[in-house]
Amino acid sequence: MVVVQRFDCTCIDDFLEISATQNSGIIQWSGPSNFNSNSWVNFIAATVAESGIYSAYINLNSCISDTSNIDVQLQSTINTIDLIIPNVITPNGDQINDYWDINETLLNCFMFELYILNRWGEIVFSGNNNDSKFNGKNNNGDQLIEGVYFYKIIFENESKQGFIQIVN
Repeated sequence: MVVVQRFDCTCIDDFLEISATQNSGIIQWSGPSNFNSNSWVNFIAATVAESGIYSAYINLNSCISDTSNIDVQLQSTINTIDLIIPNVITPNGDQINDYWDINETLLNCFMFELYILNRWGEIVFSGNNNDSKFNGKNNNGDQLIEGVYFYKIIFENESKQGFIQIVN
């Protein structure tokens, strides 16, 4: 009998790994969206269309094992509009709440642009999913004064905005 394993993914479009622990004989996989494979380890793009039951059996010297199944249900659990965004940072160097990492909040699942604006509407910080930590400093590295700032996060098809307060 083949033991089927699944390694979970965090975001839609990550790769889901399904594999078998026995590695002798010839394995045959089948699954949703006409999935067929003879590989012991498979990486599948995690989309809702790939949800369903994946099955595997082994042929070893013309003996067929029992079929093993794994039920893979994929759904996006992160909604950018309903996302709860922290609204206060205290960049005082005590290693507690010193920065806001939007990538951490989004579990690295979305491409985005981040803008922090002062009360006059001037962009004081900008970043994206590659450099998203906002630590209370402007893009020149200068510490911003305490106060309330406006943020705007632009995703591919939507945006989110609100306020963040810096307390030193």
